[in-house]
Amino acid sequence: MKTSFSPFLVGLKMMIIGKSLTELETYKPTLTKAPDFEGFWSSSLKLYPQSDAVLNQISSPIKTVDIFDVTIAGFNGDPIKGW
Repeated sequence: MKTSFSPFLVGLKMMIIGKSLTELETYKPTLTKAPDFEGFWSSSLKLYPQSDAVLNQISSPIKTVDIFDVTIAGFNGDPIKGW
């Protein structure tokens, strides 16, 4: 199978992709989720009610955005952290 590489600009970066922009925009992958996907997540989410996020503002030299250390309760109460 022959693949032609098409460079195109994304912002200021040059990307080399093995498909054209049109092919990428219209790509529809085969879905692989299990038949009980919706039921599994629906029942799982009911077991663990949502809790409030804990937000701690972080000091930063960047003054154009506010940065927060965020913690939420995940599955089984395990903390999920992010910025």
